[in-house]
Amino acid sequence: MTAILALLKDRRRSQRGSVLSGVLIMTAFIAIISGALMTELSTNFILSHTRLNRVANQATDNSAIELSVSRLQSTQLNAPCPALPTTTVNNLTASATYLSCWPTVDVRSPQFRQIGSSSGAFNVDGMHAELGQLNDYIVGDADGNVFDYPFGSVTQRWGLDLDGAVTATPLVMARPGYSGQYLDVIPLSGSPSCPTSGSCLNVMIDNTSFTTPPLMCVITTTSGAAVTTQPAASPSVGGLVYFADSANLEADVITTGGACNPKSSATISGNRPVVAGPVAFRCTGGCGQIVDYIYAIVSSVTSSRLVEYTYDSNEGLESVGSWSLPWANASGIAVQSATLPAGLAITFGGGGVALYRLGSNGPTFLNSQQVGGGVADAPYWCSQCNLFGVGAQNGGLYLFNSSLNPIASYAGTGSAINTTPAVDGAGDWYFGADDGYVHEVQNQGGQMVQVNRYGSMGTVGSSVTVGGCATGICVYLGTLGNRLYLVPLDARDAVLSACITSAPPTCSGANPRLWASVEVGASGSPQTVHVEGWSYYSG
Repeated sequence: MTAILALLKDRRRSQRGSVLSGVLIMTAFIAIISGALMTELSTNFILSHTRLNRVANQATDNSAIELSVSRLQSTQLNAPCPALPTTTVNNLTASATYLSCWPTVDVRSPQFRQIGSSSGAFNVDGMHAELGQLNDYIVGDADGNVFDYPFGSVTQRWGLDLDGAVTATPLVMARPGYSGQYLDVIPLSGSPSCPTSGSCLNVMIDNTSFTTPPLMCVITTTSGAAVTTQPAASPSVGGLVYFADSANLEADVITTGGACNPKSSATISGNRPVVAGPVAFRCTGGCGQIVDYIYAIVSSVTSSRLVEYTYDSNEGLESVGSWSLPWANASGIAVQSATLPAGLAITFGGGGVALYRLGSNGPTFLNSQQVGGGVADAPYWCSQCNLFGVGAQNGGLYLFNSSLNPIASYAGTGSAINTTPAVDGAGDWYFGADDGYVHEVQNQGGQMVQVNRYGSMGTVGSSVTVGGCATGICVYLGTLGNRLYLVPLDARDAVLSACITSAPPTCSGANPRLWASVEVGASGSPQTVHVEGWSYYSG
C-alpha cells in the first residue's frame, strides 16, 4: 500500500513537469512566431519606406521633365532651346538638363518639298527680302526666270520670264516716293530687255500683290560686261543703286518718275574685275558732301585688292584707296553689320580667310587664317551670335569670332561645299553640299556635330537661305538640276535628364534619374509632344 501511494505521488510530479514543459514550449513557439512576425513587419516597413522614397523621387524627376517640355512648347523654334527650371515637389528639388536639343523636321512630315522647277539651273544665290511689309524669298536662274515666294510658303507670289540669264543675286529696295512699294533690281545678261551691250539690270515694281511686277526701267552697264555680284542700295539716298560690271564701279539713281539715270562711273585701277561687293555704308560724321562709303573686292589669279570709294552728292564716285590682300583669287565677302564700324570677312579660292575692320578712316587689317580646303563662295556673318561661318571644298565648315579666332569646325563627310552656309535663330548652321543634302550642324562645346541632314535634292547651286517662318524655321535652296526646294523645320528634338539635387545642376547621390527623349512640335501643331523613349536609372 505504501508503494502504491508513492507511485501516485510520483505521477502527479510527472504531470506537473509535463505541463510546465508544454508551457515553456508554447512560450518559445509564440516567441519565435512573434519574432518572425516582427521581423517581417520591420522588413516590410523598411521596404515600403524605400519604395515610398523612390516613388517621391521619381515623381519629382517626372515633374522636372514635364516642366521642361512645357518650356520647349512655349519657345519659338527659331530661338535657342530655353533654360530649364529646377522643380520642387515632395520637399525635394530636381534639376533638368539637356543632353541634346536642336530644331528638326517632324518624323511624320516630309523632309523637304520641291516647290518649283525651271528650264535653267539655279546657280546664283537667292535672298531673303525683309523690308517694310515685305518678307519674301527671291531667286533667279540661268534662263532668266525669277521666282518670288512669301517666306515660308510653297506657293509663288509671282514669277518672271526675262530670258537671258540672271547673273547675280537680285536686290530689293524701297521705291522712293511710294510707301508700301518696292523695287526688284535684277542683274541680267543676254535678255531682250538689255540694250545691245547684252547686260543690264531690270528694275521691276513690286506692290506686294500676287500680280507680276511690271518693268519700270533698265539700267545699262558701261562696259557691257555682266553684273556678277549683288548690287547695293545706298543707305542714305533713296533710289541710289551701286553695282559693278567687270572693273567698273557704277552709281545710278532710280527717280520717282520711273527713270533709271546714270549718275557716276569709275574704272578701278589695275583693271581687275570686281568679284565681291559693292557694300555701302552711310557717312555719319564730318561728311561734307559725302553720303556713302563703298567697298568692293577686285581679284585675279595673281592678286586681290580691297578698294574704297565715296559717293559725293556733287562729284559722284571718288576713289579713296586700295589695299593689297593676303591672297589672290578672292571668292566672297560678308560684313558684320550695316553700319560703321564693321568687320569685313573675305574668303579666297585657295582656302584663306582674312578679316578687316572698316571705319570712317578706312580699313584696318586684323588677322588671316587658312582652312582645310579651297573656298568657292562667300562667308556668312551671324549678327546675333557675332560669328561667321565658312564652307570649304573639303566638306568642312569653320566658325570664327569677330577677331578671326577659330571657335569650332565640322570635318564634314568629304562632299564639297561650294555655297555659302547660313544659321538659324537657334544657333544651328546649315549648308548645301554637292552630295545633294542640306546638312544641319551644331556647335557642341567647340566641336561641330551633324545633328540632321535633309535630301537628297541634287547638287546645290543656290546657297541655303534660312529664316523664321510660320512653320518654325524655313530653309530655301536651288539646285543645278533646275529645282527649288523648301525644308520646313517644324519640331525640336530634345534629350533630357532629371535628377534629385541639393545643389543644382549637380545630382545628389545615386537616386533614380529620369532620361527622356521627346520631339516637341509638328506641322501646324507646335504644342504636340511625342515621347520617343524614357528610362529611370541610378548613378
